[in-house]
Amino acid sequence: MPFSTWTRTLVIALAFRPVGPAWGGEEPVRVERTMRVRLGAAADRVFPLFGPIRESEWDPRWAPRMIFPTDRSQSEKGAVFTTDGAVWVMTVYDPARRIVGYVRVLPGVTVTEIDVAVASAGPAASEARVTCRLTPLSKAGEEPIERFRLHFPHQAAHWEEAINHLLTTGRPLVKHQP
Repeated sequence: MPFSTWTRTLVIALAFRPVGPAWGGEEPVRVERTMRVRLGAAADRVFPLFGPIRESEWDPRWAPRMIFPTDRSQSEKGAVFTTDGAVWVMTVYDPARRIVGYVRVLPGVTVTEIDVAVASAGPAASEARVTCRLTPLSKAGEEPIERFRLHFPHQAAHWEEAINHLLTTGRPLVKHQP
């Protein structure tokens, strides 16, 4: 089964398994936000830092448990991994276009779609556009979505500081707290 078909099957199975009472006729609220992260290095150098493995270089708390691929590679073959009860599926990883996409499923709670596109902003500068879309799977998903609404606008400054610190020093910023 091709990865893209397998990915869709996995996400649908995880997202729509029975999770308890129905919404009761109310349509769940989907929230979408985008941030821009300005970075002090060329786009080709920055892009790999948004993959599932290399993110730990700038966020020391990031510790994915890889399911596929087991060799912890970061490539167009995609990836499936877990973090803190959530299942992540990398839906696209395209270094030529510098885009990466994920679907994160917190079973019974939320589905999050994440799209990252890194563009050149000069010879030694780039900008990452990060878009997140959250959809609740049940009433239990409403509270995490409200936290996301409040927290997301402040993420860009944290990511800029942490990634630029890594680019400048070669070390993660220990105080990084997204």
